[in-house]
Amino acid sequence: MLLPPRRRASYAVAMKKKSYDFLGLQDARGLLARLQDGQALRDHVQERLRLVAPSLAVFALIALACAAATAVFFADLSSWLALPGFLLAPAVLVGSLYVQMLVFLGWLDRRALALALGHAPRGGIAELARVPWPLVAAALFVPLLMLASVAPLVALVLIAAGALVPLLYVRLERTGKSRLTRSRAAV
Repeated sequence: MLLPPRRRASYAVAMKKKSYDFLGLQDARGLLARLQDGQALRDHVQERLRLVAPSLAVFALIALACAAATAVFFADLSSWLALPGFLLAPAVLVGSLYVQMLVFLGWLDRRALALALGHAPRGGIAELARVPWPLVAAALFVPLLMLASVAPLVALVLIAAGALVPLLYVRLERTGKSRLTRSRAAV
């Protein structure tokens, strides 16, 4: 008996079935599980800790600057907004740090997987995991705009530092590999 071909659900129906994770909590749980239990990501991070630690320090500095800029921005607008600005600053600190760590660890996860499978990691934007864009906008982009209005030079330096982190990571990772290969060849 011939059955009619199954019709695919429309895009709208598929999107209703699949709930979008606005906070990226599912991705964060998965990354933490792979960091604790997954051999590839854990080994990748442990072997490159000298590159990962400074990267995390840059992200922490960006988060602190965003939190401080939020408080100062609202205090400059009005004395009535100083208290809400200071109350919002810790949320901005945690949120921007969370977003930056989520994106960076997702990128490291993709690189570790590519290396574990014997592929050369591309390192570009295609290597990024799913990004919770509403949270990125609220916790990182808006505070960076506030920072740019309060201290433009600081914002420029921190944005450049944040953008250079993956580029320097890839560059220093390659030079570290070539040194390791030369030292093993000498033995």
